Amino acid sequence: MDIFDDERDDLKMKPQTLSGMVYDRLLDLIMSNVVSLDAKINVDDLAKKFGVSKTPLREALKSLEKTGLVTFKPYSGYSIKTFTSREIEELYAIRVLLETYAVQQILERVSEDHIGQLKKIQAYIEAHLDTPKIKLFKMNRGFHDYFYSISDSPKLCEMIGLLWDNLSFFRMLLIQEEDYVENMKSEHWEYIDALEKRQEDRLKHLLVTNLKGHAERIPRLVREHYDDQPKREESVRLDPPMVSVALFE
Repeated sequence: MDIFDDERDDLKMKPQTLSGMVYDRLLDLIMSNVVSLDAKINVDDLAKKFGVSKTPLREALKSLEKTGLVTFKPYSGYSIKTFTSREIEELYAIRVLLETYAVQQILERVSEDHIGQLKKIQAYIEAHLDTPKIKLFKMNRGFHDYFYSISDSPKLCEMIGLLWDNLSFFRMLLIQEEDYVENMKSEHWEYIDALEKRQEDRLKHLLVTNLKGHAERIPRLVREHYDDQPKREESVRLDPPMVSVALFE
């Protein structure tokens, strides 16, 4: 079966949200490495594979360009961006700053209803752990999106979401790890417990520790993922040490 069959059928079902749906499908393909890092995007070819016109595809690519995941060069077109170790270090450092600030806003506004909803989301995730990895990624993101939405700070949540998009490919590599599911479950329940007890210092410590752990794993995961693609590994340029411990202190 053509890997794009599902995407084509789904896109035709909801033309009113075509650009947004194309955006989601492109992100899925990048995360799944169907469209590889550093690959050039053939707009005509991809539009045919999706079964859509070039207009919604270009709109989706412009949106992805704003996230930093896609780049555009005149006379060359769109391509998937590669990240240097310094750039990923910077993305995680910014996440630490934004998300620890978000914790302060969350604790000022959190209610028992919010905590109850987080528990429901987590229960749903744990009932669907056998789902495909990309859907597991989305469920995990849904948990965090709701967590940060408690801050009632739309712009802050938007910025955090863009950083998640930037790092989506690398987070998909993290999902391949054997201990990912257990770590995710533990992480989420610790967040809920700390939030329920209104423990700001503990919640910030958990967040920073988890981000640091993710960042430190990425160079090894990229090398392992591209063992059979040495040129592409070189383009990503994730040579350890990648992240300064000072960024997380």
